[in-house]
Amino acid sequence: MPASRLTNVGLFGNGRAYEYLISSLYSTELSETQEIGNEMHNELRKVIPSFVKRSQRNEYLVHRRTLVQNAKLTSSQGLPQ
Repeated sequence: MPASRLTNVGLFGNGRAYEYLISSLYSTELSETQEIGNEMHNELRKVIPSFVKRSQRNEYLVHRRTLVQNAKLTSSQGLPQ
């Protein structure tokens, strides 16, 4: 499908799943996913505010992702190109 085509995506889940999804989106380094997380947070705040009120950037996820990336770099340094 061409990137210029307008599409819609529907998601079904419970409050806890949405809270984790939003926190995960906020915790990435990509500004696009952070923006999607913010838009999702704003829309879900209208429908299920008590479930998504604690959704925020999760420093544990950020730190864990950094550790995994560093481990990948370290383990691949000894491999032939």
